[in-house]
Amino acid sequence: MLCMLHFDDGLGFSLRPEEFVDGLSLPVQWFRVEEEFAFWQSLETRQYHVLLVHAAWVLREGWLKKIQVLQKACRLVVLFREESLSSLLRMMSLGVSELMPVELSQEELRTRLSDFFRRFFRRQVCIPAVTAMRIVGESMRALYADLERIERASVSSILVTGESGTGKERVASLLQSLLSGQTPFVPLNCAAMPEALLEAELFGYEKGAFTGAANKRCGILAKAHRGWIFLDEVACLSLAAQAALLRVLETGEVRAIGGYLPKTYEIRVLAATNEDLDLLVTQGKFRNDLLQRLRGYEFHLAPFRERSEGEKEEIIDDLLLRLHKERPHVSGRPYLLAPEVRHMVLMLTWRHGNIREVWNTLQAMTVAAESSLLTLGCLPTRFLEILSQTRNGGSIEYASLDPLVGFSSLPSLCAGP
Repeated sequence: MLCMLHFDDGLGFSLRPEEFVDGLSLPVQWFRVEEEFAFWQSLETRQYHVLLVHAAWVLREGWLKKIQVLQKACRLVVLFREESLSSLLRMMSLGVSELMPVELSQEELRTRLSDFFRRFFRRQVCIPAVTAMRIVGESMRALYADLERIERASVSSILVTGESGTGKERVASLLQSLLSGQTPFVPLNCAAMPEALLEAELFGYEKGAFTGAANKRCGILAKAHRGWIFLDEVACLSLAAQAALLRVLETGEVRAIGGYLPKTYEIRVLAATNEDLDLLVTQGKFRNDLLQRLRGYEFHLAPFRERSEGEKEEIIDDLLLRLHKERPHVSGRPYLLAPEVRHMVLMLTWRHGNIREVWNTLQAMTVAAESSLLTLGCLPTRFLEILSQTRNGGSIEYASLDPLVGFSSLPSLCAGP
């Protein structure tokens, strides 16, 4: 269970957790306080995974240090309005995990927060260490073989596309596992980086380049010299950032902010997105020349619904094995799916979450299960509503779980008790 505390001090932004947490299919527990005294009292009595606060508080002298004493391993998400670049850089240097401008629309802000929770949850629970990673599924094994050839052939760029939850982060981990320990692999989540900070993060800056630049800082492009930079959610880059990145990829030259002479680096790029970049090009939202530069080699990860039944079965078995390792049943027996549940998992499209949504559903089932056998009765409520309607002869399209076929065609699911 991930615990989040929102210090809602009334500075122009109020967020109701049910507006985004309930739609995540993640175990998130939300707490909210409105007074500073209650905030510190909460930090003294409970350990949180994430704190959501306003920049006005974070910039107070000694405020972050006090949090770090009370909360040893929490992530800090800061909402900011009109802070200067130097203030944003200062907060990042002090350990802030995520900066989110309040000027975003409520829908955009909810989306950013939801994406942050998904990334955080995957880091904490869902993604195993690279050293322990198993390569599951025929398509992923073929991709891994291609990655080995690409690494040996010194291909300069790889583009990975696919719907959310199909395994794009896994490709990055597989590539990293192929590299020697001395080969840099530097990740950057483009969706999580405010545009005001992106240039400084990519290129670095010299001491005194702007107000607040008290020390020289090396950019991530320089850190990736003779290695790889992983640009996750590359479609989120602004057109200005795309132009700057294109110049680097074409010339290999990087000039830090405030610097006079560019330096030349050897950089290879792994980019990932769940957007249709060709469509974004026609809409004028993504540069075609950058897209062609990124397409040195392209992988498209098929959604769960389009993979072969044998591969789906292998993925399901691997997820059950991971569940057994990470949260074993008290009996010590490995988890098994009842035949009707396995059939349901194979037939649903999982259109909005793919493998990640299957994983989240199986996790939820282990909480409700009385034994290591996961049955229909362990399913989350939204599935039971589908089954209730289909037992009465209905066939529905569920917003989060569009069935690949109507449930009325699945007798094993529609039979009465």
